[in-house]
Amino acid sequence: MRRLIPILLALALLAPSLALAGRPTLPKLTEKQQSKLTDGKLVLMQVSEGEGKTMVTGLLEIRADSSEIWEIVLSNEHVVASSRATKEAVTYHDVTTDGVRDLRIAFMMKIGFSEIRFYSHRMHHVADEYMCWQLDRAKENDIEATVGCYSMWPASTPDKTLFLYEARIDTGKSVPEWLEEELTEKSLKKFLYYVQEVAEEG
Repeated sequence: MRRLIPILLALALLAPSLALAGRPTLPKLTEKQQSKLTDGKLVLMQVSEGEGKTMVTGLLEIRADSSEIWEIVLSNEHVVASSRATKEAVTYHDVTTDGVRDLRIAFMMKIGFSEIRFYSHRMHHVADEYMCWQLDRAKENDIEATVGCYSMWPASTPDKTLFLYEARIDTGKSVPEWLEEELTEKSLKKFLYYVQEVAEEG
């Protein structure tokens, strides 16, 4: 179980999709949550989808333009740098049609003697500022399923961008549901702060 934890953390980050659905909607925030965002702090939420499935949502205001954030999010090098377990991220398909970028990436993660490979099918709707993804089912994947989405929104001030990240993972392994949910949340938090740090330093 201990050996699986670093891999699951990385998987929760790398392969999240809302089944390639439409642009997500912003969750309703309390005054306290809005205040945290304005102060540059992360807001985390969990939404039950039934059948024991939970979508973890993270929101963070970043002092950078959305184009700068997309450069980081879409960079395989940054994806690898943000995760200790991720050893490879290789693009094997990249075609843009009518403003929608069909991007497919092969990932390999390793911890100890364990390796996990999977293929992420991402759809980036450039003008609408969002990207959702799921597994490429034409390939053989070592995990059962992942869903998630990135999207950019106006923030509290013009010099910031609100970054919304939603994720859920199903490893298909003998791992308790509560542990998968906890790992997803920790990984999501780590990645959002990584993006914030790189974007604001750049």
